Amino acid sequence: MHFIRYLKMPFHFDAARLQADLDRFDTEPWILHGNRFIYRGEWSGLSLRNGSGDPADLAADSLRGSGFVKTPLLDRCDYISEVMGAFACPLGSVRFLKVAAGAEIDEHVDGGLCYEVGEVRFHIPVVTHAALDFRLNGERLVMQPGECWYINANMPHSLANRGTIDRVHLVIDAGVNDWLRGYFGGAESVGIGGV
Repeated sequence: MHFIRYLKMPFHFDAARLQADLDRFDTEPWILHGNRFIYRGEWSGLSLRNGSGDPADLAADSLRGSGFVKTPLLDRCDYISEVMGAFACPLGSVRFLKVAAGAEIDEHVDGGLCYEVGEVRFHIPVVTHAALDFRLNGERLVMQPGECWYINANMPHSLANRGTIDRVHLVIDAGVNDWLRGYFGGAESVGIGGV
């Protein structure tokens, strides 16, 4: 069976406005990612929407679970709600995820998180650079600020931040519906491969 590995979506978000929302959290303590066995350095996040409403809850709950609500952190953002509103599909977790300079995330999979199963993960880079090495199924993906990428998180992926600045993405989990299927048919970059 073949799966879509990644898609660069045919829409773009305002990188400066994303950065302005991120800057609102300059003094906010970031929460370390709970899967501490697969990374070295700092992998952390800020939860803007989740299943509990607790900003310290970084869990990316399945859309088949409980309802999702915004956390108090989302109220501090001017643009993120507009970004979320661009997705006419069921939304799950919405988080800023940071991989600090020098940090590495080992190859891993997020089981069941793929288009073909009905749940997708979008990455919208806010802060990135050329020394960032993100690999999906062994292939390096280069994502620019404001772009929107679907990655098949059910496939092996890893990240090494070999630069001197932190990498931050806005990560949105969503459910597949007819609206989303239409966009997948019109994506700019497609990677297709077997399991």
